[in-house]
Amino acid sequence: MANKLRSFSMLLLISVTLLLNFQCIPCESSSGAKILFYFAWSSYSNKLAVWPLVEKLAERNHSITFLSPHLPIIPPIPRVTEFRPKGLVKYFRQHEETLFRDLISLKIKAQREGESLKDPREAMTVEACGVTFKSVEFKPWIEGTKFDLVVIDSPNNECGMAVSLKLKAPFIFYTASGSLEPWQAEVFGIHDERLPEIVDGMVKKPNVIERLVHNLSPVWSYYARAYYLLPKLEKISKKWLELPTIPSFTELEKNASLVLHNGHTSVEAGKQLPGFFIPVGGMRCSSSKEVLSDDLAKFLTEKGQDGFIYINFGTMVDFYKAPDVVVTKFFDALRNVNMPILWKWGSKAMPANAPENVFFASWIPQNAVLGHKMLKVFIYHGGPLSTQEAIYHGVPVIVFPLTIEGDRQAKIVEHFGIGIKLDVALFTQYELTTSIRNILKDNSYRKKAIKLSALYKDRSQDPKVTAVWWIEYVLRHQGAYFLKPQSTYLQWHQRRLLDAWGLLILSTVLSIVVFIKLVKFCSWGKSKPVQTPAQGKKQHSYLKGKDKLS
Repeated sequence: MANKLRSFSMLLLISVTLLLNFQCIPCESSSGAKILFYFAWSSYSNKLAVWPLVEKLAERNHSITFLSPHLPIIPPIPRVTEFRPKGLVKYFRQHEETLFRDLISLKIKAQREGESLKDPREAMTVEACGVTFKSVEFKPWIEGTKFDLVVIDSPNNECGMAVSLKLKAPFIFYTASGSLEPWQAEVFGIHDERLPEIVDGMVKKPNVIERLVHNLSPVWSYYARAYYLLPKLEKISKKWLELPTIPSFTELEKNASLVLHNGHTSVEAGKQLPGFFIPVGGMRCSSSKEVLSDDLAKFLTEKGQDGFIYINFGTMVDFYKAPDVVVTKFFDALRNVNMPILWKWGSKAMPANAPENVFFASWIPQNAVLGHKMLKVFIYHGGPLSTQEAIYHGVPVIVFPLTIEGDRQAKIVEHFGIGIKLDVALFTQYELTTSIRNILKDNSYRKKAIKLSALYKDRSQDPKVTAVWWIEYVLRHQGAYFLKPQSTYLQWHQRRLLDAWGLLILSTVLSIVVFIKLVKFCSWGKSKPVQTPAQGKKQHSYLKGKDKLS
């Protein structure tokens, strides 16, 4: 009988323990969620940068839908669906060809005309939002789909916030470029002492004019965007998503649960960001599954044993469309370099009069090439993902920035001394040849690149693991609005303490004025005594006698 009681007690204890553990599972796990990645107006590089996170979430049994205009990733991944609205695909292909494939020519033309290269992002943000929502397959898709979370590529995809509103799901931002626009300082409540790092991207000791610009630039860009861009997106979203009411986007974007920041403190010169900014830069670098094709591997084995140079101007720019004068300067410079060159050309047709030491390819697995131990120099366009990969692998670079984002990446390169910046519109064949030779001969570039690589890799955990944990954190709590600082909800003048300083100055001035008035009032009774008639007559006689003597 005693044995039966002990057996029953043990069974009861095990049952209670299992029941308690089962009840706690929902608190500790968020597997099986449905997550939408909204990358409607994004480059292919942005998609590649976040794709390791998509794969990791799918491994953890989450169902992923990735909305973008780009070709699907091959091979397909279980539990990952790529949704490509036909209207968006058509629109993106048209503008990709006219605005980006020949970006080098546009850059040179603008510079010769004394103008800066026009930034098409705002106009394309509005247009891409409209063509996405108007696509025939979009409405039945969004009406028949439920998601637990929306991940939005920021900036240029603000309409994703309206999608999350329609789906009644929390949203987070992913900053694929790794840089922040000035207006984002206002949106995310970044304090004024951090603004130089947001505007310029680098730490320095600014003078009074620079500090003034740093403080006014975010305010100007914030309100220009609030009154010019966002109302257009609100109108499109309300109409095509059939939302009866919609809050202003300026307020809606403050509801972001967190920001997955595609950056890292080691290469951002001490940039200070709010606590709900989670640095996850380099996810693709640490998890790339790219391998060299047989022809590339053969080329590097046979001709790259003593080192080689790699040229790639990004996934959207086709170098073969560059002006002949630029191509000629590159060819002449490379002929003077006694080293094989691997070049992502963008076309299967090989150029005429090309140097014999150059191997051209229409596509190159960049991460695999940058990780090759014999790579000596990387020449590129200043793309954020390319900068990350070069830093991760410790490769010196020569950067030809083509966009505003490229200029920011060039500042990082120059600040850390890991490469040289050249202007694609003004460089000479001699400058390119000299720059390559300087990096090959001066070992300091590689030493600094290797040191920066060590700092970049030294983390407590893999950035994918960090990103997954925070995404599941948001899922577990149905949002994480409480992570944002109170400065997010302050006005621009309050965040800069102008009201506090104004009150202090005003009270000080008033105190001084009151003090002076009190002093005058108190000394009023101590004025000179009034003369009597006799004293006045005596003084008058004295002065009259004095006049006679004179």
